[in-house]
Amino acid sequence: MTSTVPNAIEHADAQQPPITMFGPDFPYAYDDFLGHPAGLGQVPATEHGAEVAVIGGGLSGVIAAYELMKMGLRPVVYEADRIGGRLRTVGFEGAIRP
Repeated sequence: MTSTVPNAIEHADAQQPPITMFGPDFPYAYDDFLGHPAGLGQVPATEHGAEVAVIGGGLSGVIAAYELMKMGLRPVVYEADRIGGRLRTVGFEGAIRP
């Protein structure tokens, strides 16, 4: 699937980096950051398995925990109520379920 939205706008001035879909909110070219040959970073092997606290079990917290697990860490999600945050599905009493 292709998007009709351009992902970058070239500047007339060659000194300026292109404005990406994320700009101007970021003070740097976010696409260049993601595509850097060194990657986004890594955790030293001596720290693999270390516990890391994630505060909030909404969408952002769960994704952060997932990404931390992929890096070799052990996230512990702290949530005041129930996992899911604002995206949690709650059924209504008497509702017909498919």
